[in-house]
Amino acid sequence: MNKIDHNKIENKLHEIKDYLLGKKIKKDINLMDGLTGEVLFLAYYSKHFKDEQVYESIVPRLEKIFHQINISQHQPSFATGISGVIWTIEHLCINDFIDFDMISLYESTDEYLYKSMISFIKDNNYDYLHGALGIANYFSNRNNVKTISYLNEFIDLLSEKIVMNSESVNSFGIISHVRSKGKNIGVYNFSLSHGMTSVLYFLDKCLSISEFENNDKIKYLIDGILAFYDQNKNDISIYDSFYPSWIGKTEQIYNSRIGWCYGDLSIALILLKFKSYYLKKKYKNHAIELIDNTLKRLNPEKENIFDAAICHGSSGLSLLYDDAYLLTNDTRYLTASEYWLNHCLDEKQSEGICSFKTYFGTELKWSNREGLLEGISGIGLVLLSKLNIKNVQWKECLML
Repeated sequence: MNKIDHNKIENKLHEIKDYLLGKKIKKDINLMDGLTGEVLFLAYYSKHFKDEQVYESIVPRLEKIFHQINISQHQPSFATGISGVIWTIEHLCINDFIDFDMISLYESTDEYLYKSMISFIKDNNYDYLHGALGIANYFSNRNNVKTISYLNEFIDLLSEKIVMNSESVNSFGIISHVRSKGKNIGVYNFSLSHGMTSVLYFLDKCLSISEFENNDKIKYLIDGILAFYDQNKNDISIYDSFYPSWIGKTEQIYNSRIGWCYGDLSIALILLKFKSYYLKKKYKNHAIELIDNTLKRLNPEKENIFDAAICHGSSGLSLLYDDAYLLTNDTRYLTASEYWLNHCLDEKQSEGICSFKTYFGTELKWSNREGLLEGISGIGLVLLSKLNIKNVQWKECLML
């Protein structure tokens, strides 16, 4: 088993904390790449280390966030907009980091977010990070008459977007758009970050809400998408992954990466996390099969693991394997988590923030990022989870 150097983890956490406290407070308040993600890290850091000074540093940052909410119109999306910001404030309240009356925030933003969600889904944008699904998932945490009506309408509209498989009346996908080779193309996207796996997560979550627990439309959607997955599996003797990243009329990416954003590992965790008994029983063994197949993929260069970010880097892989371990008690997954964590800790980008930079492909290449999904705040949250593997309530924002 790989050994984890806890002193090295703590030193890196202190370094990330010092950097965030020493820089100018950001104007951009979004969750995944802005000030809100930094606050989430500082809150969990202060709790773990019982650091009152760090806890007090959250106050001016929250004041900045509330000020920005009040003075300007924001994007609605979960990753870069107001729904992710309010989710975080709500999360900090629920987990006793802060005490705040959420009602005024709900009253001032619900209608805007509802209309944005409906506009997104009518425009075929169900993306979790940047479209309708992130907002719908945010509303699913609040089970009142208003939000239930929002979700009912969203589910009705989502069901209108299915495209039936000509080979089977019980199989269908949902088309989304990806940017590839300078063009937007319509594809069946299997990913957690932008694709149908996030739809499965949301629909199963809805089944745990009393108003939806016997909803036949939701069960029909889940069963149809899972049948589509089953009918579009890769030949595992040819490809490394069971599922493609996406399939489309003009372009297919069959061999998917391993990461939070795309690939078998995140798909497997959503299958393992199914709350509905009939789904949990049916898909548990397949989920384990998917995870087991990723264990052999240990070459960072071959797997395009260039950086340490949560989204598509080594800290994200460590977090995912920890999740698999907590769900199964299989120590092989804990070993895999430790392997990728060491890869994260060994990263040394001389011009990076706290030695970390994020890789964005051949066009953007390397970039310094401070945020949750692709930067040091997220890496810090993962490192904190290594000191207390069960203190990871924050990962709900990643559908984990």
